[in-house]
Amino acid sequence: MLHFVDVGVYLGRTSRKLLQMSNSPDLRVYMFEPNPAYAARLRKVFAKEPRALVYEEALSDCDGFCDFFIPQSGLKMKGQLGSLVRSQTMKKAHWEVNTHKVKLRSARKFIKGLSKGKVVLYSNCEGGEYDVIRDLFSDDTWKRIYLWSVDIHEYETETSKQAVKFIEDTFASHDITNLAAHWGRRSERRVRRFLRRHIMPLVTS
Repeated sequence: MLHFVDVGVYLGRTSRKLLQMSNSPDLRVYMFEPNPAYAARLRKVFAKEPRALVYEEALSDCDGFCDFFIPQSGLKMKGQLGSLVRSQTMKKAHWEVNTHKVKLRSARKFIKGLSKGKVVLYSNCEGGEYDVIRDLFSDDTWKRIYLWSVDIHEYETETSKQAVKFIEDTFASHDITNLAAHWGRRSERRVRRFLRRHIMPLVTS
């Protein structure tokens, strides 16, 4: 069984491409997208795909609820994403930001609850990756991750810089070498290459 955990799904391009490339019944795709507009669209797109599960939640370091900041256009699906972090970019640009209460789910508890198999963590969650990784490394749950693909977002705050350093130091101290890094924009070509090179061999193995 391959568990593909997609954190910060946006419109689900990567998960959709993976499900199109593989018809394996041993593939499960879990999509976490707290933006209500995007989550609603994902539910429609994947409604007839039994291997896909959509969670209108943010994967984080605990269960509960938290403020989620969405630029006004983001709620109307005009290209702006939301974040658990209200970045300086939002403030400097004087964006009108909607504060939306979202459900949080502990990454550690979720990963522990998965059935046996390989787990891929594919994360692009706009600054929320720090809480996810901190939770996974709070015990030995991180050992269940067979492959990591984590976009790290460094905002202008000192707290954000410390979070980035924590992630880098944590990966280095635990000798995490099973990384499939993305650099820059995740273009269609980069996504296909990532899936062919790193994921498809796991689905067919």
